[in-house]
Amino acid sequence: MTTPVCSKRCDRFVTLMLFRMDLNIYAFVGMIMLVGIVEKNAIMQIDFALDAERGGKKPEEAIYEGCLIRFRPIMMTTMAALLGAVPIALGYGAGGEARQPLGLVVVGGLLFSQLVTLYLTPVFYTYMAQLQTWMRSRQRAASLRPATLNGRAGHAATLVLSLSKDELTVRQVHPERDAHPSTSSG
Repeated sequence: MTTPVCSKRCDRFVTLMLFRMDLNIYAFVGMIMLVGIVEKNAIMQIDFALDAERGGKKPEEAIYEGCLIRFRPIMMTTMAALLGAVPIALGYGAGGEARQPLGLVVVGGLLFSQLVTLYLTPVFYTYMAQLQTWMRSRQRAASLRPATLNGRAGHAATLVLSLSKDELTVRQVHPERDAHPSTSSG
């Protein structure tokens, strides 16, 4: 998933514990709803950042632009869900006490998860982009192995490939002749 594990679980349970509510079926329905909203918000940010990265931007610039452009839609859906759950969280209406854990889970979870989504998702995206770049450079370096070519008259030559920054150099190395002359009997 795209958000840290604690933001998905801790905020809901802390809200229920804070208001001394039991974990019941209504609270589980609220948790499922909350996961959908929070994940949608993070996916919107990352999807836009990936498109910007394919357009040639650096990962840091791409996620920053994704956060700026997707901030309004994220806030609109979050505030609509949050304000819609406030009457349920307050326990209004007939049987409101039974549905109150649903509202509390949604309101408390959205308040905390919104902050996590807006602040930690870009950081996580940037770290993953750096890790991906590092792994690609290691794979590229591992694939550059010396190749041996057979030259004229059975002499072997070795190609040495070296990579520094953005430059690939290839040089041909001939093995030295035997330092000690071979002795032949006979």
